[in-house]
Amino acid sequence: MVLKKFLASNGRYGFPGTDGTMNSNYIAYTYNTHPLVSIFTAHEEHPFDRSERVQYLICMTCITFMFASIFASTDEGINPYTKSLTVALFTIPLDAFVRALLVCGWVQGWKIQRTCEDIGHCCMRGVLCVAFLFLLVGVFTAAASETANFGDIMYVYGLGQIQSWVIKFITSYTMFLLFFNRAKASFRKKYPGLTSIEVDGLPKISETAASGVVAGLTLIAMQEKKDKVLTLTKNIFRGKGANVKQGEEGTKVGTVGGLLSIN
Repeated sequence: MVLKKFLASNGRYGFPGTDGTMNSNYIAYTYNTHPLVSIFTAHEEHPFDRSERVQYLICMTCITFMFASIFASTDEGINPYTKSLTVALFTIPLDAFVRALLVCGWVQGWKIQRTCEDIGHCCMRGVLCVAFLFLLVGVFTAAASETANFGDIMYVYGLGQIQSWVIKFITSYTMFLLFFNRAKASFRKKYPGLTSIEVDGLPKISETAASGVVAGLTLIAMQEKKDKVLTLTKNIFRGKGANVKQGEEGTKVGTVGGLLSIN
């Protein structure tokens, strides 16, 4: 649950398999958030699974095509590159909104999580239906256009789609730089001495913290062993827990000496 909640929240520090550096966390962040790359690289425990990501990509593809049809059919004097860039800038904020709606990252761990996830699945189906309507609008717009043929529209669409994915890298990296230190401080405050959340939901301990834990456990074990020996020694002298006859003081002393030598 800890890991799923972390992944759904789009955290910027503490991804599984990272070493605490900015580069390793940015790569993991991109693997789990980019609309295209994450289909193949998202963590297996991410609540937004591969099938949902594919449906989400189809939705955004249909919406992008509609915008491309509209802008490609405008004034011929506008450069196709400018049109495609406009398409990309229009779809990026819409992309972020749709993804936030479908992931439901803010309810992970809440009692209403299951309900919200069911609502999210219904929203996915609804968004898919709306996206196909947008696709039909784009097709009809392209067919009715007198200023652009189908090839021009596909050029604007393809270029706009690629630009939106590239811009996503740039914007995500910018936001990552702005909030990385804050996310790092928040994570370390919540999990002192730790560097990442691992697959089993338990935080990964840094080398320094690990050595401290090992030293602490060693001291506890030694103390427990010492207490056990002292308790057993007292029982022997009291005649409890051992088959010792009265008067066999030499046997008692020998037994105690042997236990102490073991410790």
